Formats: sequence, C-alpha cells, structure tokens
Amino acid sequence: MPKTIDSLVNDCHMDTLPSMPVIADYYGLQNFNEDNIPVILGIYQKMLKPQPFGFGIDKNDIEKAFLENKLDELIHGAYKKTESPDIIKYFVNVILKLIMNIYKYIKK
Repeated sequence: MPKTIDSLVNDCHMDTLPSMPVIADYYGLQNFNEDNIPVILGIYQKMLKPQPFGFGIDKNDIEKAFLENKLDELIHGAYKKTESPDIIKYFVNVILKLIMNIYKYIKK
C-alpha cells in the first residue's frame, strides 16, 4: 500500500480527487466537502510544481511538515511568498531570447 504522500503526489499529477486516507491526512476531514477538495488539491499542485510555475516544494518536506504537525505553517509560508516577480522575470527572459533569435534570423 502506497504512503499517503505518494498518493497525494500522484493525485496532483493526475489531477484527480484524492482518496479518503489522503483527504484525512493532508486535507483534514473538517475541510471535506465537494467545494473545498478541488481548491485544496490546487494548493498542493501549486506547492509541488517546479519553479517558476509553482513553489517547488519536495514531497518529503510536505510529509515531514505533516508528521511534525506543521503542515498549515508550510502551506501559509509558501503562499506568503510573492511569485509574480519570478514569473515575470521568466517570461521576460523567454521573450528576450525569442526577439534575439528573430533578430539573428533577420540579420542573415
């Protein structure tokens, strides 16, 4: 039987609603209703996605926070960071590279 963290990661990658053990461990049964589950799944998806599109938090860090009863702290800490400058920087670099490639092509 897989660990609930592995099931959570799989659910996030497959974009599927989690099973009851995952809900109990990583969502809390008090948060369980049909409206909250997709939102909470999105929170974990964002935490697990690599930067600049997510926070790039390792599943082992999420599991450790869960085991130490610090999951709320980890989630709130991750979401307090502003990701906008990183995303803007990323897209500016992509656009600049594209412009440079076009310039090189036209210059030939």
